[in-house]
This record gives sequence, structure tokens and C-alpha cells, in this order.
Amino acid sequence: MQPVFVQLRNRVTGVEKREGGQVVDDDVALLLNDDCDVYKPNGEPLLLLRRKVISPELAEVTRPILRNAALTYASGNRGKYAGLSRRVRVGPTGIKSNSSDTPVVPSIIAGYFDRQGGRFPFCRATAFTAKEVDAWNEVVTLAQHIAEVYEATPPLRSNFQAQMEIVQRTPKDYIIPDTPFSTLTVNHNIAGRIHKDKGDYKKGFGCISVYRQGQYSGGVLVFPEYRVGVDMGDRDLIFFNPHEWHAVTDFTNTEEGWERISVVYYYRNKMVECLPAKEELKRAKARGNTSS
Repeated sequence: MQPVFVQLRNRVTGVEKREGGQVVDDDVALLLNDDCDVYKPNGEPLLLLRRKVISPELAEVTRPILRNAALTYASGNRGKYAGLSRRVRVGPTGIKSNSSDTPVVPSIIAGYFDRQGGRFPFCRATAFTAKEVDAWNEVVTLAQHIAEVYEATPPLRSNFQAQMEIVQRTPKDYIIPDTPFSTLTVNHNIAGRIHKDKGDYKKGFGCISVYRQGQYSGGVLVFPEYRVGVDMGDRDLIFFNPHEWHAVTDFTNTEEGWERISVVYYYRNKMVECLPAKEELKRAKARGNTSS
């Protein structure tokens, strides 16, 4: 069955003034939950939704790994994304802040990261990837499957090819094998606030897969500038323009055992500037820092 074609005619102005804020049900005039290709008024693709892309078998293996990764390696750098600015409990496990003003959120970066200031002036594998090798290898299988679907989706062929071209110019040490991705973000029960993705390759396209179970309301991925919302089901995949404003509605009416795990797949812009791993290690040692 062919995806439904949706051509948008209008857009809302002033969304940039709401950056960091919540999206609500009134931001959605069109709610999507079936295979569809949605195009912006200028004819460019906004999003493509594909249902049940991930097999039950692959989900059975990777779902607990992703859950455990998000909860175990929860980040102190994602409070703004989650709309948290003070010490709070987050998620069903009651994760707490590690300081009075830095909330710890079950959201992690997996895969590889480019040079940063401070402790990490070198390219590196993230903590989960470096420490949980067997688990990471299972996640790689998931990323490879997503890459195959990406490549096989005709409207995104030029985006896929552009992403692969920069991947081929990047040291293999920092690429998820046989994919156009360097990095993943894993979120567990997080309603991200209004934002545009930063740091990812602008000629590529965003990819998000979702695992969900149990009963809850909300969790709709919203593009407020176009008043479009996507209610992603278990094992669904969406391709989207990450440089458009987007956010997730808050979760309500949650029942015991509910869960929404989202995985974002992308290539970080500056990975192409990385040296091979051995040279990056020398760079780290020269600066007196080999933290991982």
C-alpha cells in the first residue's frame, strides 16, 4: 500500500518565540498515524512516516538495551531539552538530579562525538558505546536496519547519498558501520521542548524510531509551524527535517508500565574533522586528558 501524500498549504509564523516551550494539543490541526509523505508549502519534504518498520524480533533484543542505556547513563546536560530547570525526579525509576540545579534526564548520546571544549578536546566514543560493547553491537544492528530503510525510501535518496558522501570522508572509527550515522540520541519517556536540532549534517534527514508499550496519552511529535502532529506507534519510524521546529507533547493518563523510547539517528557535522582514533588519543594525551 502506497503512503498517503499530504501537501501542506500554510505555515504559522512566530514559532521561534516559543523556543524551549511546550507544544499542546491545540498546536495540532492534522494528526497522522499511518504511512504518509508530508510536504511543506514550498514542495520540500517535511516528514515521512513508516509504520512497523522494525521487526518484533529486533525490537525484543534492542528494547531492553536502549531502556537500560537511557536509565543507566542518564545525562545531566539534557535538562533544557526536557523542560527541566531544577532538581526533580524523572521517570518511573525516580532518577534524581546530581546537584541542586542540574536535573538528570534519562536521555543519552550513543555512538561517537566530535571535539568539545573542557574535558573532551578530542573525538571519542560515548560512555555507553565504549563500556557496553556487546550491547552496543546489538544497537548497531538496529541502526543498520534503519539505514537500509532510509536508502530504500525514494524521496530521500539525495539526502542519503549526501550523508554517505561525508561519511566516506570521515574516519571509520567514528561511524556506525554500514550506515550514514555517527551518533544516536536515546530518550526514555521524555517530552522534548520546542527546538531545532543543532550540530547534525544539514544535507541529511533526521530519523527517529519509537518503541512504546502500555497506556498513555500524549507523546505526539509535533511540528508547530505547520500544525502537524505524528502519533508514532510501537516499532514505527519517521524521517523528518530536523531543522524545522519540533517538540513532543507531555505524557498524561499514564498507567503502570507505560514507556516510550525514541532513538534519533544522525551524522554530527564536525565528525569529518576528526583524526583516526590513534591520532585523537595522542591529541588527548598531549592535553593531559583521556576521559571517556
